[in-house]
Amino acid sequence: MTWWRQALRRLRQAATAAWRAVRRVAHATADAAMTVQAALVRAARRHRDRVAEDRAYSRTVSTAASELITTVVPRPVLAAALAVGLAGLLAPGDHHKPAHSPADRYDPAPDYSGYPPGPSSPTGPLWDRFGT
Repeated sequence: MTWWRQALRRLRQAATAAWRAVRRVAHATADAAMTVQAALVRAARRHRDRVAEDRAYSRTVSTAASELITTVVPRPVLAAALAVGLAGLLAPGDHHKPAHSPADRYDPAPDYSGYPPGPSSPTGPLWDRFGT
C-alpha cells in the first residue's frame, strides 16, 4: 500500500471518528433539552395549579420576583417598571382571560334574539328574479 493510500485511509478514519463524536454530543444535547423541557412543562403546570388555588402563593411569588428584579436591575426606573409588570402578571384573578372568547363546538348555540331583523329574502327561484 502506498503512503498516500495510508494517509487517505487515516484521514477517513479520523473524519469518521469526528463525525461519531459530533453525533454523540448532538444526541446527548437533544436528550438533555427534552428532559429540561419536560421538567419545565411540569413545573409550569404545578405553578398554574398552585396560583389558581392559593392567593397567598401568588403574592409571595410576586414579592420575591419584585425583590429579585430590584436587586439585579441597576436602573431603578426600569426595575420598578419590570417589577410592576411582573406583579401584574402574577396577581391572582381572571384578568388574563379574554372578555369574549369565540364560540367553539362545545358551546351552546348563540342567542340571536337581540339582533335586528335582516332584509327579507325575495320569493321565488333565482332564475325568475333575473328574468331568464
